[in-house]
Amino acid sequence: MSLVQASNTLANFGGTASFTLLIGALITDSFASQLWTITIGFIFYQLGMLNITMSAILPKLHPQPCPTQVNCQEASSQQQLWVLYLSLLLTSMGNGGTQPCVVTFPANQFDMTKSGVLQDAIGTTSTVNLLLLLYGSCHTNCIYF
Repeated sequence: MSLVQASNTLANFGGTASFTLLIGALITDSFASQLWTITIGFIFYQLGMLNITMSAILPKLHPQPCPTQVNCQEASSQQQLWVLYLSLLLTSMGNGGTQPCVVTFPANQFDMTKSGVLQDAIGTTSTVNLLLLLYGSCHTNCIYF
């Protein structure tokens, strides 16, 4: 893949990842709950990361390295490019499903209309939501680099 094509692929991935945030927020607000959107998004994200990892491990799914390191023109087959694009798409879809939901998920745990909510919220629900918030913070800041 040439440097220009790689740069375009990275720019397209960044744009797709940003656009899927809007789609994920729309799905969450209109059709599904936050928990299901996070769960489905997490599955898509993990499938994308699994595809990227498998393409790095299996020699058939990535171009061969340049032996001389001078004027390298690695030739990528169509299959290799499709695996790369599919992996980036799945990762973007997972990002769109988790990122808009995880940040606001801990704030929705408190329903002050019920009695004893504050005492109950300090238990398991707060712990789970704190872990989701920490995952979302790392996921948000670590997805591109």
